Amino acid sequence: MKLQIEIKCDNAIFDEDPFGEIHRLMDGAIGKMVRWCFGSGKLCSGKAKLMDINGNAVGFVKVVDE
Repeated sequence: MKLQIEIKCDNAIFDEDPFGEIHRLMDGAIGKMVRWCFGSGKLCSGKAKLMDINGNAVGFVKVVDE
């Protein structure tokens, strides 16, 4: 299995503090994965959206079979 995280950084929110927003999104991705998959004790497949601080979809986190 493979964990993929994609974040598109072309929204205006990334202009002021890009690393702060990326950090917030990565924390969110980890939290989603822990609650969504790892909480069950096994790695599951699926996909979850990552939303910027303004509520815009800017990416995803997913687990895929290789």
